[in-house]
Amino acid sequence: MEIGQRPWGQYEVLLDEPTYKVKRIIVLPGQRLSLQMHHRRAEHWTVVVGDADVTVGEETFRL
Repeated sequence: MEIGQRPWGQYEVLLDEPTYKVKRIIVLPGQRLSLQMHHRRAEHWTVVVGDADVTVGEETFRL
């Protein structure tokens, strides 16, 4: 199982299949992930604990 440390927290690859990947991402309080855009890839996020501000295009949503 792949585990990575980043300045914002850590991630753990739970499942890595040819057509999809499942990761657990832990973002430390007060940290943020960089804005990214992917072609040919969809992302689905589930916030398990706490709140998250998510920016999509020009809009920001609180989850």
